[in-house]
Amino acid sequence: MARSIPVFIFFLLSLTLADDIATNTPVPPLQWINLTNLLQGNSPPPLKDAAIGYDETSRSIILFGGESQGGFPQGQTYLLNLDSLTWDVPSPPSGLHRTPPA
Repeated sequence: MARSIPVFIFFLLSLTLADDIATNTPVPPLQWINLTNLLQGNSPPPLKDAAIGYDETSRSIILFGGESQGGFPQGQTYLLNLDSLTWDVPSPPSGLHRTPPA
């Protein structure tokens, strides 16, 4: 019982400090920024339900697949380099086929 009291006091103290930090730290509002005019390269077509990821090493956004405006599934991969703001379509490594054998 004696050990649980300091833990409980620490818990209450941490809640009090967390509240102060959360209410006193200014956070800018989230907003969309249209980068379309700043981008170079061939951008991907409009896609629905595409998968998106981020590679921290190359600072690239990876966009794969999705559904075209016509409703057809897509299997293309697109990369957006965040340093140069350039779209690119990567090529598969040599010896690797674009599609698996049937």
